[in-house]
Amino acid sequence: MRRGKIPFVGSNMSLKRPIEEIFRVMDDSFERLKKIFVDVYEENNTIVVEADLPGFKKEDVRVDVRDDSLFLHASRDNNEEEKNRNYYRRDRVDAQLKEEISLPLEVDKENAAATMKDGVLEIRLPKVESYEDVNRIDIK
Repeated sequence: MRRGKIPFVGSNMSLKRPIEEIFRVMDDSFERLKKIFVDVYEENNTIVVEADLPGFKKEDVRVDVRDDSLFLHASRDNNEEEKNRNYYRRDRVDAQLKEEISLPLEVDKENAAATMKDGVLEIRLPKVESYEDVNRIDIK
């Protein structure tokens, strides 16, 4: 190696790409913190959505169904805990999470049900049996 030369300068290797990659990974990590992780599956003519919401109470969560999408909103306000506490460390901060889930089939919104236990939200959406609702029209 020659003395007095700055490594990578003038070569094909650039520090710009590795630094951009570091910031991209950091951005992805922060986005994962704001994401609601879900499983969507079918069970006995019902679409089931399970969402991990650790640290949230059922009062903190809102579920909306519109058209062919399910919307999850979770909001936690930890400001009340600040009063009269002298923190040494504070990681559990306010959180606003939102997730839109495309439903694979038409569902019966009127008979949907949701429960929450141990930080897991379960939503059960009965499928609409479209083929039963079809009226055949005779061609004359």
